[in-house]
Amino acid sequence: MTECGDCYDVFLGALREKKLGEMANVIDSDPEQKEVKTERPITRSQRAKVEKGAMEEDHLDIWSSEHDFLVAEFKNHLGDLIMKLFCKMIIDSDDKEKIRREIRDNYNVGGATCLVEILANRGEHVLPRIIKVLKPTYNKIANRLEDRLAELKLERL
Repeated sequence: MTECGDCYDVFLGALREKKLGEMANVIDSDPEQKEVKTERPITRSQRAKVEKGAMEEDHLDIWSSEHDFLVAEFKNHLGDLIMKLFCKMIIDSDDKEKIRREIRDNYNVGGATCLVEILANRGEHVLPRIIKVLKPTYNKIANRLEDRLAELKLERL
């Protein structure tokens, strides 16, 4: 609970992912529970560290070709992925809020689609950083992306 900034919201998101939205709403509407929040504010310097811009063109080709696979894999793990990516400063608070709106309006598939699109615009060299975040918990995804990167390196030789 003390490792990252917004544990309360991550917890509520995890409840919603597990189809326990009513419980999350009850907890979120309880003023006493809101006081328990352990959120640490994000400083401007932390917000500035989130790089923005398109992925390197070849990496973007890989990312785009894996879009449907990534959405299918991410949709069931959004709360955990959002927390991990946020803690590694790949996404910021604005991104998390945008993803949450998509989850609220379009369920987990909408949130996962939004996350995939955001990550495509987190800097030229973000793909290796994403893979590092995915390991070891999401090895299936990480390995698939690593294999595609390895193929790319062989093609460049």
